Amino acid sequence: MYVAAFSTATGRDAVYKATSVSPLTFPPAAAKHFRREWLEGFDILYFHLHGVEGQPYWYGDGMITAMSATQIRDCNLSGHIAFVANCFGGGSEMAAALHDAGAVIVAGPGRNFTARNAVRGADRLGMHFIRAIKAGKPPIEALADAKRRIRWLAWFSPLERDALNFSLEV
Repeated sequence: MYVAAFSTATGRDAVYKATSVSPLTFPPAAAKHFRREWLEGFDILYFHLHGVEGQPYWYGDGMITAMSATQIRDCNLSGHIAFVANCFGGGSEMAAALHDAGAVIVAGPGRNFTARNAVRGADRLGMHFIRAIKAGKPPIEALADAKRRIRWLAWFSPLERDALNFSLEV
């Protein structure tokens, strides 16, 4: 399984811990440098960027534009699975762009919570989701498994409780 990860510069450590791959960070990368190869040819795409409600863009630190819905739609993501830890990922134009490009998406509505240097909230759900996918589970089962693994933390942590709202968008 080939994983590509995209993160804010400040979220880099948490994303590495969650995915076991070094993410492309924004900054220094930016939408003006976008290449289809960033997304194409991977099994799993992991996004830990900033989403803004109603915006057709994702952002890095300092609100640098990381990528746009148009750029994503121009990619061939057939057979890809996208995990979106960003705020306003679920039901967004960016999720629609991933879907239009052929990806299956796991994302959460509204604000989604993570931590800078620790695997918490959406990143913890993403970590367990990726492990389940790598173990051969289909996305719907992988998401259910990931939610089971964080459910006990939801009693104590609003970050994990929020991650239980993630769903599969096909």
